[in-house]
Amino acid sequence: MSPPALVLVNPHARRLKRGRLAAEQVQGILGRSGDVILTKDLDDVRAVLSEALKNPLACIVTVGGDGALHWAMHHARAIAEERGLTLPPFLPARSGTIDFVSRKIGLAGSPAAILTRLAKTIEEGRSLERRSLPTLTMEFEDAEGRVLVRDGFATAIAGIGARFFEQYYALEDPSPAGIVRIITRAVAGFPFGAASSVAIFKPSEAEVHVDGVLLETRVHNALHVGSIDLDLGSVLRVFPFAGEGKLHLQAGVLAPKAMIASLPAIVRGGGLHGEGLIDRAGDTLEARALGDELFHPILDGECLPPCRRVALRIGRPIDVAIV
Repeated sequence: MSPPALVLVNPHARRLKRGRLAAEQVQGILGRSGDVILTKDLDDVRAVLSEALKNPLACIVTVGGDGALHWAMHHARAIAEERGLTLPPFLPARSGTIDFVSRKIGLAGSPAAILTRLAKTIEEGRSLERRSLPTLTMEFEDAEGRVLVRDGFATAIAGIGARFFEQYYALEDPSPAGIVRIITRAVAGFPFGAASSVAIFKPSEAEVHVDGVLLETRVHNALHVGSIDLDLGSVLRVFPFAGEGKLHLQAGVLAPKAMIASLPAIVRGGGLHGEGLIDRAGDTLEARALGDELFHPILDGECLPPCRRVALRIGRPIDVAIV
């Protein structure tokens, strides 16, 4: 039998809370093929990984959506660097509301089905198929002047993306249907100046360099970067220009009418179109917030601390398991 998998279960994962896969069922599915840990908080995630990475692992499984994968990847990479280890692949078990990484690698089925296939692969002693995904590295300075570094796949620094997630996470039950409701409300309310529509299109003031070139505009309502193309709940497909060693960079002004006109293209996986918008593949994006409003970035669905400055570049690839 191959080395066991480590399965990190986030008890707050919505699919667990909805009863689609009870946390106590996970160990029953894995049996001797995996060690299942119900994590309490982010410090607990690091402590569990620190102990588990002392021994070989088939993979690190996250039950809890893209945010759970983000934090497992963040802590595991830090531990591996400290110890000079090679990381096992990660396996996101499709247990969040969007699961864009699972969709990217074509991982099909319910969390229970994925875990069942994983257990069979390990029990039969077969190696897991892997796929390497590019990441981005985000360096940012928080409100207290501390410089922090995170790796991930996609970030909304400011503008439409960040304000969209503010409304998305305010929903009682975030889901693909919630994405549709927010978009519909923004589009329908724009001609009438509805508060939710005005809020989502509100620009941010920032000084932005794209590939080292200072942009003329200081007003941005689209400030986003991705290392992979994303499928958001089978509703929107964004960052189509990411890949082959390049990030998809978006910066500048996207007028509300232009954003609304671009929706069919985004649904199909195309780019945005606006006279004042940079929307292309590139290497770096640096942004500094102007005025009193700080950035409130979202990275892989996780809210980062408010910050004054961010710098993004292509990161190290990460291996993801496919079962």
